[in-house]
Formats: sequence, structure tokens, C-alpha cells
Amino acid sequence: MWAGRLSGAGGYAVELVRSDDLKPESWQHMIDLLDREGQIPIIRLATFKDEQNQWWTAPPPDSDGQDYKSAADRYRRFFDAIDWHSETVLVTVGNEPNRPDEWGGAPNPAAYARFLRDVSESLGRVTSVKVLVLNGALDAYAPSASFGRTYAIDSERFMEGMVAEVPDIFERLDGWASHAYPLGPFGEHPGHQVFKIDDVRPNATPRKQPPPGIVNRGVNGYEWELWKLGQLGVKRELPVYVTESGWRHSTSQVAGARDHDFATVDDARFAELVGLAFDGPASGQAEGWTPWNADPRVKAVGAVRAGRPPRGLGPHQPAAPRSEWAYPGRVPVRGGAGTGLSWLPRPRDCQPCAHSLAQDLATGNPLGARPSWPPRGHQTGAARMAALPGDDVPVRYPADQSWACTRA
Repeated sequence: MWAGRLSGAGGYAVELVRSDDLKPESWQHMIDLLDREGQIPIIRLATFKDEQNQWWTAPPPDSDGQDYKSAADRYRRFFDAIDWHSETVLVTVGNEPNRPDEWGGAPNPAAYARFLRDVSESLGRVTSVKVLVLNGALDAYAPSASFGRTYAIDSERFMEGMVAEVPDIFERLDGWASHAYPLGPFGEHPGHQVFKIDDVRPNATPRKQPPPGIVNRGVNGYEWELWKLGQLGVKRELPVYVTESGWRHSTSQVAGARDHDFATVDDARFAELVGLAFDGPASGQAEGWTPWNADPRVKAVGAVRAGRPPRGLGPHQPAAPRSEWAYPGRVPVRGGAGTGLSWLPRPRDCQPCAHSLAQDLATGNPLGARPSWPPRGHQTGAARMAALPGDDVPVRYPADQSWACTRA
């Protein structure tokens, strides 16, 4: 397995497991390969894609329309049916549930909180392995706004909505998953970071400003999320897993990619940005950011879709875990190559060359880019959708309330 050969023993491999593919006999082969290569699995639980609407379906609730115990128990049975060859496995439950294309076109913090609660409780009963549960990382760039028949919820309102439904939801987690993307979109220096929440609702109230230095957009975007967890009553400090980050890389662009115009980072610049994000400048102090390797809370940093680019999108280049380097990996699973990520511990006797890494990735296995916000097709226009879940008073956006798309 290529990922294992690159990472060596002690690395990690990330794999998306869909709810319509919970077949232990199929996935056991992948777990056996990971064990053979000495890798630790990180499983991202997903539903499946609605091809007509181009969004991931929301998980099906129980007959009461509220709980998700049946869906959660299917995950438990899946995990119990596999020989994991390890004592623990990390699981991130869902992905960016505050986006419409990740929750059936209609993100719902209350529903996601119940789903996360039921899944975490069910996975806690797994006997084949100890499951460490992470949240589904939020999209810090998503605004509270509507787009035709869909809408998004900003990360603050989403977190507040989760706690309103399940007050101890974040206390149930073993770690915090974050998508700490650089500004740009996804092309700027690590020192360029901001706190910003976009809420275009007519009745939107000003947000509480965090202390100076706390940002929600940038390579340390998890800073604000951890601060917000404290504001919501979480007493303990959760370890951070940046499960997505990266820069839009020009050399490895796929022809006709929708975000081609935003991919401006060449090989040399990419190498510089990666080095700065992890270790800071060669001399002097990092100003405006904390290098990931200098932040003991950060346990790992990974890249989205490291195995193959999503259709129609250009590639990111990857970041890597704390004190480690990341490489893309194609994990053999039933039906073809899966989307995997392996992490290589840094050798003590040498310093890996980030420029060479960029070149290898550009020519060998491009990484998939995450689209900018809003979704394609919503350049500008009136926001017309009704109030978002959790609003006290139903609201319709006036015809002149618009949101400008960042995509040409």
C-alpha cells in the first residue's frame, strides 16, 4: 500500500466510510493493510451523495423523527464486526454539518446534536476497539445566509444551536476536529488571520468579540472554536485534530477546474507556506500565528481528499500533523481506490524538503480542492429563504438582501 510505504509505522490513515457501505467484510481488508503498514485508522462517518441535488443526504431519524438510535446502532455493529488490530480508533462524525451540501440541503444544529449524541453513545458500547469520538468539523467560512432553496448557518450559531438541544454535547467528545484553512481563499500567508462571522440576516445582532488574538479564519482557526467551547461551558481542553487544511496549488491544477482562478500558489510559495505554518520562520518569531508544531494542543493536521481530486475541482496541496509530514495515499478498498491520507513521522536525522514534497505531489497525485463559498451557481442574488432552524422569530430576507459569491 503506497500510503503505508510513505508513512511507515506509527502514521495515520484517514478514510471516509459511507452509511450505504457498512460491509465489514469489505472494509476488513483495508484495516488489515493498515495494520500491516503499522498505521492507525481515522474513520470519517458519512452518509451518501444525492446526485440529483448534489448534496450529502442527512442521516435518517428514527420513527419518532427525533432520535438516531437505529442509524447509530448500525455504526456500532459495523465497528464491532471488524478486527481493528489496535486498542483505539478515531472517528469524526460527519463533515461541516453547518453547510447545506453536507446535510441534505438544510443544515440543522439540533438534529446534528442529537445525531452526534446517539452515535457517540452507541460507539461507546463497541467492544472490539475503544472508539474516540470527534465532532464533524465546521465550516468557519460559511455565512448565515440563504441561497435559493438552500441555506447555511455560521459556526457560532450552529454551536449554540447544538448546545440548546443537547446541553452536554461537547462534553461527550474525546477531541475537537477543525478545518483551519488559510485565508485567500486558501492562498495567504499563515500570519494573515481574522475573526469574522458573516450573518446577512436582517435581524442579525452583533456578535461578541473574542479576546485579541483569537481568530476563527486562518491556520489557527481552532483558537476561536476552543474559546467558544469554553463560553458554552466546556471545562476541559480537548485535543485538536485539524482534519482539513491546505493551499490552492497552481502547478497541479486540473484542467477546467471550477476554482482555477483562485489557485495562485506555485511550488516555491507552497513550500514556504507549509514550512511557515508548521515551524514558523527560520529566524525570529512568528508574528500573527502560532506554528502548528509549537502548539501542544494540535495533535495532527491533514489534507482534504488526499487520494484523488473531486470531480470538477482543482487540487489543494496538503498540510501535515504536528511534528510530522503528510503525504497523499490511495487506500485499496472494495470497488477501487479510496480517499486516504497517511502521515509520516519526521526523521530525527534530517529535515524533509517541503519544496520536494510539493513537486512530488504536483506530479504524482494531486490533492482535491475544497470549493469556495457559496456553492457554484449562486454568484449573486436575493436571499429569499425562510428563517434558519433555531431562530426565535420566522424571518424572510427582503428582495434586496443579497450575498456576493466569491467565485467568478
